[in-house]
Amino acid sequence: MRRSKLIPFIILALVVALIAYRLHETKKPQVVFSEDGLIIGDGGGPYEDGVQGVVIEERFFRLDLSASSRSVYVKFEDMRWKDEGLRDTAPKLPSGNYRIALTLFQSVYELDVGERVSPDVQLVFYEDGEQWFASIAASLDHPNLYLTRIDEDTWILDVDSWFELSKYTPEGEVAAKYYVRLNFTATMNVKSLI
Repeated sequence: MRRSKLIPFIILALVVALIAYRLHETKKPQVVFSEDGLIIGDGGGPYEDGVQGVVIEERFFRLDLSASSRSVYVKFEDMRWKDEGLRDTAPKLPSGNYRIALTLFQSVYELDVGERVSPDVQLVFYEDGEQWFASIAASLDHPNLYLTRIDEDTWILDVDSWFELSKYTPEGEVAAKYYVRLNFTATMNVKSLI
């Protein structure tokens, strides 16, 4: 008689343990921007995959806010700008909140813990229906851009480099092209749900 009363408790304990194990093994990526760069967070805390339209593809440290209610604050007016002739010029975009897409062309899982690489990076800034594309301007100086794997589930992207910033016409032609010096640090963590 006593055994039959214990069986439901044993089954319940096994189900709870299985659910806890699955929640621990299910990992959710998030990205956090340092507050001392020229691109910083919007004050809403970490950017979490699937929350408020945020999309994070952890394999390539890709953060996409293009369809999100979240944004980042970009200090365009504090950046150094150059025109196509590499002459200093006034900022062409105002500082403010922008939705972005940040993509690294480097699989983060190929790095060993403690390893550091210099990946290619692309950013897209969305403003009032327009898109500005930023890619490394290697012709200006050696990019100071590093991705470091801190531990099994943490990577830091540290950027201080010139980027070519271009806007295209609907026909795919360059409507405007400038160079900007971007400086920011972003950390990606892949955390278990519990």
